[in-house]
Amino acid sequence: MAEERKELTIKEAREAFPALDLQNTVLSQYLKVGRLKGRKIGNTWVIDVEDLKRFLATPRKPGPPAGQPKKSRDGGHSSPA
Repeated sequence: MAEERKELTIKEAREAFPALDLQNTVLSQYLKVGRLKGRKIGNTWVIDVEDLKRFLATPRKPGPPAGQPKKSRDGGHSSPA
């Protein structure tokens, strides 16, 4: 007999896993690019609970502190116009 897999929407995942401290738009982008496994049903992303647990167990690099601008790709040097 096949085991039923438990899937959650982004909203359900954020409610069930408080450690998932990312905004909905960030999670949607992660799903879109494959950084987090999931599938789309209509307009709704669904995430398998086991895939979500694996994602949470994987260390992530912290982003820049709030209010800090992101560094440009050229190392902060701009070309003369």
